[in-house]
Amino acid sequence: MLRALLALGAALVSTQPGEAQDKWPMKPVRIVVPYPAGGGNDAVQRQVAQGLIERTGRPVVVDNRPGAAGLIGTEYVSRQAADGYTLLSGNASTHGIAPSFYAKLGYDPVKDFTPLTLVYDSQAVLVVHPTVPATTLPAFIRLVRRHPGTLNYASYGNGAWNHLAVELLSSRERLVMTHIPYKGNSPAMIDLLSGQVGVLFDNVINPHPHVRSGRLRALAVSSSRRSPLFPDTPTFTELGYTGFESMSWIGLFAPANMPAPLVQQVSGELIAVLRTARMAAFLRAQGGQVVASSPEELGELVRNDIVKWRKAIEAARLQPAQAR
Repeated sequence: MLRALLALGAALVSTQPGEAQDKWPMKPVRIVVPYPAGGGNDAVQRQVAQGLIERTGRPVVVDNRPGAAGLIGTEYVSRQAADGYTLLSGNASTHGIAPSFYAKLGYDPVKDFTPLTLVYDSQAVLVVHPTVPATTLPAFIRLVRRHPGTLNYASYGNGAWNHLAVELLSSRERLVMTHIPYKGNSPAMIDLLSGQVGVLFDNVINPHPHVRSGRLRALAVSSSRRSPLFPDTPTFTELGYTGFESMSWIGLFAPANMPAPLVQQVSGELIAVLRTARMAAFLRAQGGQVVASSPEELGELVRNDIVKWRKAIEAARLQPAQAR
């Protein structure tokens, strides 16, 4: 009798971890967004949170921890337990650009995080003012080569993804243009529309109405496939320019060393949410597309991005900035 009770107790102990894991989530889940409420990153993760609530029946909250261009919230998550209850909304800036742009980071984007899934790939488009005498990307490149230093291009600011995207193109194609940094999209777009600057890389949703009205001209889309907003505009890949497939993206991460079975479970729930028709419609309206990648694919994207943006930063001869 005693042996039977001991065997039963051992069996219960051995199955408890699996049972607890099978019931994830058992308590509220936090998705940390390292930016203020109301932005694009925040809006995407609130949709993900709502989908998880409906799917699991458990509370899911979005925890906004802004500061230092996303670094504060990102570093915070890197120090949390890898138990599936604190997730991070990371992106090209926090995981691809930051390692080379800042002199010292409080986290390692590869070693300190467990990739879960690539949520969203925001398609971007290279647009020019109509006074720029080029109607295609190859013609634009030939024009800049013939007249080095005469064209100005706008960005959201020094080190922003669209600043470095132009520098990446410039370094590969031996182009010389003058960078004019702005404090965000709105002032950059105002000066582009007035002709004060001639070139801008931007998320497709922002220049779309101006391209439709003829106030701007679209040259190429930086994604793996054409944008529904710009069906007649070829991609960089179609035109033979590789490395521009994913300029602006959002992924979900957990702290490092999450157990593999839990990674599979959490990523599986997230992917199921992302593959709903509602998420697809929401992200299309934002000018992007659902990716719902595997953890391994997101990890590979991060590693490739670090190399890509490091080369762009070196080509732009940017001096490392202080993180805060």
